[in-house]
Amino acid sequence: MSRPNRVAPVTRRAPLAALAFISLIPLAAGCAALHDHPPRGAADGLQAAAHEASKDDTEKKKVLATEPPRHETPSPAVEVETVSCDEPEQHVAPAPPARHRRFLEGWDIGVVAGGAASSGAMLEPGADLGLRGGYAISPLTHADLSLTYGARRWGGASGFIGAFDSPYEITTDLSIRQAITRNGRPMGLSPLLGFQLTSVGWDFRHPVVADDGSGPRVLSSDLLDSYAPYAGLATRLIDSPRMRLDWVVKAGARFYATSTWEGFTNDTFHPTGFVQVQLETHFPF
Repeated sequence: MSRPNRVAPVTRRAPLAALAFISLIPLAAGCAALHDHPPRGAADGLQAAAHEASKDDTEKKKVLATEPPRHETPSPAVEVETVSCDEPEQHVAPAPPARHRRFLEGWDIGVVAGGAASSGAMLEPGADLGLRGGYAISPLTHADLSLTYGARRWGGASGFIGAFDSPYEITTDLSIRQAITRNGRPMGLSPLLGFQLTSVGWDFRHPVVADDGSGPRVLSSDLLDSYAPYAGLATRLIDSPRMRLDWVVKAGARFYATSTWEGFTNDTFHPTGFVQVQLETHFPF
């Protein structure tokens, strides 16, 4: 006769906590990848790439040295092991039935739009637009995940004007906010903490020839990753059962990877501060 496992009753929030923990694993892996300093070798920098990209087809081009291009790494697997117990059976009183929850109760989706500015000289201020989703962990605590895209313009002192065209930024933003209460009622203000993973990309005005030791290759575009912890404040402008509108201000520091996706050494983008002002819509399910 098989004996049941001695497993404590699981609260209805445990699956959500496990899901949140597992979702942070690839985020931590992404941060580790940014801190991973590949061997520099004799890789050329972005300034050299900009110089070659500014040449037209009639000028002689130099083959630039790079590190091997980045390849996607599989996400770490999470293994769960169960252990059986051969102890005597114990009779456990049945738990009271849980309250029935609506499908997707506590979840919401919406649009996020706003502007961003950095303290460095590389990029001029620009606008972002994207989608967001969120979950109410508790009546006063809310988690949000958004994906935004924004076209950019190089700053006058960047050295990339006329060499790198059509710059843009794609940002994944994860944050959590806690509402401030007064006499037990929310005041419409919520301090928040968050973390961003951003890729700034561009097209070479003229193709660049690069070699990482495996043979020359022609490049037409490139990307540089960064990460940014930040703090901010969300203000509730509209609060109704069918729609909420928040005004959000974020400020933090951005740190760039040591090399681009195509293997060029990052000799131009340095750590910098940034500020974002956004409007968020929330449509509950």
